[in-house]
Amino acid sequence: MVRVWILCSYLAFAFGCTTSTKSTADQVPPSSEENAALQLWELAYGFSESGLMRRAVRYQAMEWDQDEPDPELRAILDAEEEQLRSELYAELERIQGDIHLLLEAVKLPRADFGSLHRRKGIELGSTRGRAMIEVAAILWVDADRLAGRGDYSSSADRLAAAVRLTGHISDNPAGADGAWTPMTIFDGIARRLERHQAGYSVGDRTRLMRALDQLDPDDPFGTSRGLVEYGASSRAWWEERRQSIAALDETLQTLGANLSVEWSDRWDEILALSDPRMQIEEVDAIVAGYEDFRRDLAAALRDADPARRLADIEDRAEAGEYGLAARSRNVWAIYRNDRLSRERLRRIEAWAAGESETFKYQVDDPISE
Repeated sequence: MVRVWILCSYLAFAFGCTTSTKSTADQVPPSSEENAALQLWELAYGFSESGLMRRAVRYQAMEWDQDEPDPELRAILDAEEEQLRSELYAELERIQGDIHLLLEAVKLPRADFGSLHRRKGIELGSTRGRAMIEVAAILWVDADRLAGRGDYSSSADRLAAAVRLTGHISDNPAGADGAWTPMTIFDGIARRLERHQAGYSVGDRTRLMRALDQLDPDDPFGTSRGLVEYGASSRAWWEERRQSIAALDETLQTLGANLSVEWSDRWDEILALSDPRMQIEEVDAIVAGYEDFRRDLAAALRDADPARRLADIEDRAEAGEYGLAARSRNVWAIYRNDRLSRERLRRIEAWAAGESETFKYQVDDPISE
């Protein structure tokens, strides 16, 4: 089944907030020589304008959607996939100059996305995560193209670049859909490694290992950082908007659209309050509870017994102790995806280091263990 969450903005806990509390005047983007984020953004814009990113993600989704049982429909989908692959490969061959710029951009040690406010009409926030996944999809597909013609060295370079992109995004988790973006990027890398691993040389593995070494060993996908930072940025979003009584109705509508459905009756009561100050006090408590929820989740993931602490957080969220914004159903989704990605990372590292002969993508569900 198509993984819709890969094609969307993964704001599972979204308040619709931006990633920085500074004013535009305070945000002075570093030069492109210093900041990989600026170069990545410029390249993403060019790829987006040509439609390449959209086609690359569409191809990836079709590739993962292999569950269609009807043979006639499966044949139609396979033919469409082959046509799209042919078009993508031809386009990628044509823009290798831009691909090499991308390979160099991700090698820069610093990628400060938070310092960028707008670049050629592309806005930060959830758009950033979506755009970087689309950039990664270009690297995935080009890795396939090159491996298919026997150029495994260049194919490995594309995957190493995608690993570095994972690292840059995981270092800037808030506002880029938390850890969903780096984990999604890494998932695509892992699938390619399983597919092409037999062709990669010891040198290719070494280059991949160097890229993997740049990931934070304690929080490789920015899961814990993203939980804390996004909670803080949500509070900053509200702190800025709560000052304007005139715009309060609009702010509350934005906030209400992202609250858990199970608390809709309580939210309607808050909207019905005649005194704006009382409404603000209610939302103050919601935002504070939401921040506590994410902070506790981050701490639980770092705990020696995360399952026990996560179960407690789930119970508290369902009881309403964290307020209207905390969604109990997201507790285990975060844990599952973080553990699946970490296990794949561990296996890839073992393979790249020569400790394992093969890399297997499929991982047991940590929830069922």
